[in-house]
Amino acid sequence: MDFSSSLKAASCLVKRLRQETTGSELSTLLPVAQLLSSKLIAKPNFVLTDVDEPLRILMTLGQEARWECLCVALLVFNDAIAHTAPAPAVSPVLRNAVETVIALHLEHDEPRVRRLVAKTLGLLCTLPSVGTDAYTRFAGQLWASVDANITRRITETRRAKLGVTKNIVMDDVSGWRSLETSLMALREVVEACGPELIRRSLLTPEWLNKTVFTAAEHSNRYVREAAMDMARVVVDRCVCISDSASCGKVIDFNRLAAVVAGGLADAWPQVVYAAVIATRSLLLTATNHVGVDAEDLFAELLPPLCQCRYYTPEGVQVQAQETWTQLFAAANKRKDDAGSAGSGREAVARYVKEMVDCHCRALQHGRSHFTQVAACYALKELMEKIDEKVTSPFANQILRGILPCLRASHWELRSAGYVAFAQLSQKFPVIVMSRREDAVNVCFVGLEDESWSIREESAWALAAMTRYGEKTKMQQCLITRLEATLDAARRQPVETEEEQLRRFNDAQAHTGGPVFGCCGGLLHPRATPSGVNLQTDVDMSAYRYAAQPWEVSEGALYIFVELCSKDLLPQIDAVYGSTFADRYLPVLAELGGLRHFYSADRLRQSLWRMLPRVTERLGKPTLRRYLDLFTPALFSALASPAASPLTRHAAMVCIAELCRQMGPSFFVGRLSEAERQLYFRHVPRWSSPHGIARASRSDGGLIPSLLLSQPEVVSI
Repeated sequence: MDFSSSLKAASCLVKRLRQETTGSELSTLLPVAQLLSSKLIAKPNFVLTDVDEPLRILMTLGQEARWECLCVALLVFNDAIAHTAPAPAVSPVLRNAVETVIALHLEHDEPRVRRLVAKTLGLLCTLPSVGTDAYTRFAGQLWASVDANITRRITETRRAKLGVTKNIVMDDVSGWRSLETSLMALREVVEACGPELIRRSLLTPEWLNKTVFTAAEHSNRYVREAAMDMARVVVDRCVCISDSASCGKVIDFNRLAAVVAGGLADAWPQVVYAAVIATRSLLLTATNHVGVDAEDLFAELLPPLCQCRYYTPEGVQVQAQETWTQLFAAANKRKDDAGSAGSGREAVARYVKEMVDCHCRALQHGRSHFTQVAACYALKELMEKIDEKVTSPFANQILRGILPCLRASHWELRSAGYVAFAQLSQKFPVIVMSRREDAVNVCFVGLEDESWSIREESAWALAAMTRYGEKTKMQQCLITRLEATLDAARRQPVETEEEQLRRFNDAQAHTGGPVFGCCGGLLHPRATPSGVNLQTDVDMSAYRYAAQPWEVSEGALYIFVELCSKDLLPQIDAVYGSTFADRYLPVLAELGGLRHFYSADRLRQSLWRMLPRVTERLGKPTLRRYLDLFTPALFSALASPAASPLTRHAAMVCIAELCRQMGPSFFVGRLSEAERQLYFRHVPRWSSPHGIARASRSDGGLIPSLLLSQPEVVSI
């Protein structure tokens, strides 16, 4: 069924009735559906009087026959009211039929029927001849459904009747579906009637207590989402500047802000999405409504909103950024107002304590890795853009929050943690050096991570500790690590592609291990005590597989690239002279020629990506001495049909970049005839490369501007 428009829905109903119905049902429903469809075709801009009779018949006959008839009838009725101005008059017979459908099908099994029933109730309330009378008629039924289901739990007695032991989880959600629909219907009433509910004392604190404050803590995520929607609608429709006293008696804005802030930290993105929109309504109201204390609302809602700008699901991220833009565009117009937040950066600095507390609380007790990842990026931005004098009192708190993320079970959280830790090392090196041993050990573990991006980000963090911390000790530490691990790929066992696939698909090797969720997090509830955060409190060293030797070598490659940066290389040369490049460049060339294991292709891909950055920093004289060691492996990768497209592309761009550094005449003159043919066949297209061989950050900088794992956000 296509419910995108009334005409399409009616046409689909006719087709379905022709195919699936028989006997008396066909003789009664099909002609009515055909009549309705023909009227909609004949008059696309229909009004209610055009379809009054077929709607009434469908609503009457469809109650016991097919849910599709109810859906089509309600959809056409809603469209006729919504698209007609002024609101049309509804005949008493049709109104009675509609109200009967609402009363009977508010808890229908089909969700599309329930949603349309809730919307229809709201549209009835918009009719001048009906107004809040429609709500008063169904109020008893709605509140009875809410009261019966909002605190309902599966008791031991009900389990015993069903023959279910208490150790089995039951997904008993039928009553919660009814609760969600009742909340949706009440939300539609508030949307339709607005301030009239307050003037007639129909919207009471008890109403908000059940539909927002209690529902927001419900175990079902759809109910929590409905609570966030209700909070938004109450603020949008019932907060009147001209009636501040009445609104203040009914709506507790501080309590409402606390509930919405809890929604921003929810485990489910749908709930967070609804909470972001509710936050927008609350904060924009705070900047424009004279009866609302803006200071308290900003302190409560601004930190989680700032965090949601980095939320991984794109819908939440877009809405949070739009909210941030609108909020401070409106606030900047009221800079003379003491309740105004000013610019975004000023607001973050103003509420820096609340910001750090919120982000660190999300890292320690976040209910989803989305929230924790966003908190890491928010802390990184805070340290990067807010004055050091403002953030320095919280450096220890930030360090305590970030360190556990480096051992988290989810790879994206580890990645964000290393990015934030690198920024912390740059901004507050003394604080980081106080935990140097722990920090270095966890970064060394990251150099052997199964994710290549985390291996690279671990190297950034170590380089930041070297640049801004104890340079001599850290340089010696990194060179010792480089010496021990750069050539580890030589010890990689011989393995073909078929052998690797057989190892990966070995059922016995993967039986009895930890269980991971669809988003990459560790699911191990029986192995962890209550209250333990599975993302940050579980040390993943016990669960992670042993790193392959080639992965250890790749981690060392990233260290070598960082040590060759322009701000670290002169200090290393002062100690080691030219022996630093002479010692390790031949090892890099040997890694590029390894072929005895299947993953060597991925190692070469990383090497060709990094080599131009290294040679540009080391200079032409060094490149001339070692160019002949790399060209055979480079052109072999370029010509090999077994190489992956990414590796061939990396080799093309690397050759073009080396040619640019050395000069075309010198570079081509050093090639063999076969290599020259490959060069003229493939490389001229890449004579001005802007691909993976280019450094994505300025030399000596900290965080790449094109970091793939970090979302692009509206700046504070």
